[in-house]
Amino acid sequence: MLKNIIYLLSVQGGNYIFPLVTLPYLVRILEPTGYGIYGYSFAVVQYFILFIDYGFNYSAPKIISISRENTDSISKVFWNVTFIKIIAASLGLLIIYLISELNIIDYQIKFIILAYISVVGNLIYPVWFFQGLEKMLGIAISMFSARLLTLCLTFLLVKSEKDLGIAITIQSSITVIAGIISTYFLFSLKKIIWVPPSLSKMKELIYDGWHYFISSAAISLYTTSSTIILGALSGTTAVGYFIAADKIRLALQGVIGPITQAVFPRVTYIMKDNHDDGLLLARKVFRWQFSLMLVLSIFLYFFADDIILIMYGKTYHESLEILKVLAFTPAIVTVSNYIAILVMIPIGMKKEFTKIITTSGLIGLLIITYLTNEYSGVGTAIGVISTEFIIMARFYFLIKKTNKLNNLNLL
Repeated sequence: MLKNIIYLLSVQGGNYIFPLVTLPYLVRILEPTGYGIYGYSFAVVQYFILFIDYGFNYSAPKIISISRENTDSISKVFWNVTFIKIIAASLGLLIIYLISELNIIDYQIKFIILAYISVVGNLIYPVWFFQGLEKMLGIAISMFSARLLTLCLTFLLVKSEKDLGIAITIQSSITVIAGIISTYFLFSLKKIIWVPPSLSKMKELIYDGWHYFISSAAISLYTTSSTIILGALSGTTAVGYFIAADKIRLALQGVIGPITQAVFPRVTYIMKDNHDDGLLLARKVFRWQFSLMLVLSIFLYFFADDIILIMYGKTYHESLEILKVLAFTPAIVTVSNYIAILVMIPIGMKKEFTKIITTSGLIGLLIITYLTNEYSGVGTAIGVISTEFIIMARFYFLIKKTNKLNNLNLL
C-alpha cells in the first residue's frame, strides 16, 4: 500500500508541482488578464471532466479491488466504464458545438475548445483501474513523462500574451500523452480481456457511482463554480489574481487526494472482513496526514507575502490576501476527506455523505456569490473556506451522532 501511496503522490504531485514550476512563468508572460482567460477556460472544461469522471474514480476502484483476482469481472468493469466515458465525451463535444453555434460565450469559445482536449485525455487515462488493482507504477511513469514533456514545451513555445492558445493546448495535452503511455502498462498487466459492453452492466455501474457523482457535482458548486462566478461578476483579471493564489493552495491540498485514493481500496477490502481494523488503519493514516497539512497551512499563512512576491512579482499583489484567506483550507479538507471517504463510505453511509455535500454545496454557492459580489476575489476565497468548514463540521457531528464506530475514537 505504501508504494501505491508514493506512486499516487507522484501522479498528484506532478499535477500540482509541475504547474508550480511553469506558473510563475505563465502568469508573468500572459499577465493577469491572459492568465485569467487561461484559468477560466479550464474551469469551464472542468464541468465536462466532472461529467465524464462521473464518480468512477471511487466506485470503480472499489469494485475492482474486491474482484481483483477475477479477470472476467474486472474486464467487464473496464470496458463498460470506458464505453460510458466515450458516450459522455461525445455529448460534451455536442454541447461545445452548440455553445459555439449559439455564441453564448463567443470571446472565450476558441480557448474552451482547446482546453477540451484535456477531456479526451481524461477518457484514455484510466487511473481508476490501476488504483483498484493497487498497481500505480505505470500511471506514475506515464504522468511524469507527460508532465516533463509539456513543461519543456511551455518554456520553448510560450513567449508572449499572443501565445495564450499554445499555452492552453500544451496544458490540455498532458492527459492525452499520459493516456497513450499508460495504455502500454495497462495491457502489459494482462488483466484485461475483451468483453462487449452491455446496457445492464452500464446501468449497474452508473447506479453504483451515482452518489459519488452527485457529491462531486455538489463540490464543484463551490470549487469550479467559484472561478466562473468570479469571472462573471469581476472579470477575467480578477480570475487571474484568484487562480494564481488558489494554485498554490491546491498544490498543498493535492497531497490529500492521492493518500486517500491509495488507502481507500485497502480500507474497503479490510472492512469487508473486519470493521474495526479498517477504521484503525484509516485513523492512523489520517493522524499523520493532518499533522503534515496543518504545518503546511501555518507555513502558507505566515509566508504568503514572500511566496507571492517570489513566484509572481509585485504585479500580483492582489493575490496576497486571497492566499492568506485560503491558507488553512488544506487542513480543513484533510479532516473532511478522512471522515467522508475513509469512514462514511466504507461503513455504508453514502446517502448521508451525498446529502451533506449537496446541501452544503448549494449553501456554499450562495455564500460565494454574495461575498464575491461584495469583495471580489477575497470574497470568493472567504466563501470557499467557509463552505469547506461547514462540510467538515457536518460530517463530524453526523458521525458522532450516529455512533456507528463501535465506540472507537473517530479522531
